[in-house]
Amino acid sequence: MDNFNLMYAADFYKVSHKAQYPANVTKVHSVLVARGANYNDHISKTEFQWFGYSLFIDKLETWAKWYFSWSEYAVDAELSTYKEFLDARLGGDNDVSHWKELWALGGLPVTICAVPEKTISEVQTPLLTIENTNDCFAWLPAFIETSMLSNVWGVTTAANRSWHIRKSIEDKMVGYSEEELSAIDFMGHDFSYRGLMGDEAAAMVGCGHLANFKGSDTIPAIRAMERVYGEVTGFSVPATEHSVMCAGGQATEEETYSRILDTYPTGIVSIVSDTWDYFKVLTETLPSMKDRIMSREGKVVIRPDSGDPVEIICGIPDSADPFPTNAEKGSLRILDEVFGHTLDSAGLKVLDSHIGLIYGDGMNQERIITMLDTMIERGYSPLNLVFGIGAFTYQLTTRDELGFAFKATAIEIDGEWVDIQKNPKTDQSKKSLTGRFVGGNLKEVF
Repeated sequence: MDNFNLMYAADFYKVSHKAQYPANVTKVHSVLVARGANYNDHISKTEFQWFGYSLFIDKLETWAKWYFSWSEYAVDAELSTYKEFLDARLGGDNDVSHWKELWALGGLPVTICAVPEKTISEVQTPLLTIENTNDCFAWLPAFIETSMLSNVWGVTTAANRSWHIRKSIEDKMVGYSEEELSAIDFMGHDFSYRGLMGDEAAAMVGCGHLANFKGSDTIPAIRAMERVYGEVTGFSVPATEHSVMCAGGQATEEETYSRILDTYPTGIVSIVSDTWDYFKVLTETLPSMKDRIMSREGKVVIRPDSGDPVEIICGIPDSADPFPTNAEKGSLRILDEVFGHTLDSAGLKVLDSHIGLIYGDGMNQERIITMLDTMIERGYSPLNLVFGIGAFTYQLTTRDELGFAFKATAIEIDGEWVDIQKNPKTDQSKKSLTGRFVGGNLKEVF
């Protein structure tokens, strides 16, 4: 992908709008709004978490610093290339002189105001506004709109999903101690990078996850949170993958586990354990290493990576067989039998602190709720499990999930503000806000 260049960061139809506005329009005021929440039965339909605009502001500021530092010779050369691009694809003789006039100003003549990051907002309320501050650039707010909307809706949608997942976990832990509740920060871990459409998408979506959790394997998001938001967040642990587990061969699988324990004598280490026979690992390999695991200063986290997650973790209930199979017992019960447990504030079983579980295949809010309910029903604490949340949750989204729309709601004509509104009789759900929105929760951010 090219580096961000505002001149090219728009839908093509935006290019011609400067010529289409009435000559006496001097300012345009546009508003970003979420028109409604549509996801699943476990989310609020009236409120959502707003997050992510600072990532775009950072991008816009970087472009402005770059563009306005050019010499006149350099900007003329750039605009010549830009004009050739437009003429070849739009046809005709396209005027680009307004970009030269913009450069001559030495800065972007727009004001952007936004509701603070991580605010729990109501649908159909202004989230962000943009308007031009120089009467000659009424075309600019709408031109910026495409990229801004594209950069913001996905981050907010990811943040809203992670916020609802966190709330789902919190709902199951009412009355827990402050120390126990602090574990929620790490009960959702971002595994989405490889399932997203490129590094930038991973950074943006991963920031949405980190708005609500502190566990992440998405390094671009961790770096973006620190650079843009100043937040030191996004922590992980040493962890294996199947290439590591396969490298020693199936016949010497136990030696692989032993090598991992030798490599990490302290701290948390996560071991993917379903490469061949998951339940054999639980019932033979781990018991053979019990003394080593129990004497470590740290936790060995076991990661199953296949099968029905509820059954793998919680087992199959109500078996008539007095001697249930390992699959019927499930991971929690087997590890409990080997390593023991303590009780949490709710009187539920928590596996010994030297052993734990993470499941990261196909996790979403509904499945997490089912797993939590099943664990609790069978006497085990939510504290036993970390959920690896991946692209199954964060990639399968659209702008329509929160109904994001960016519309002009007021224009200044001959020095007077006039309210405008889109209000189609054919679809009232697309009715826009109207008016110029200033003050309140909207704070100037650019």
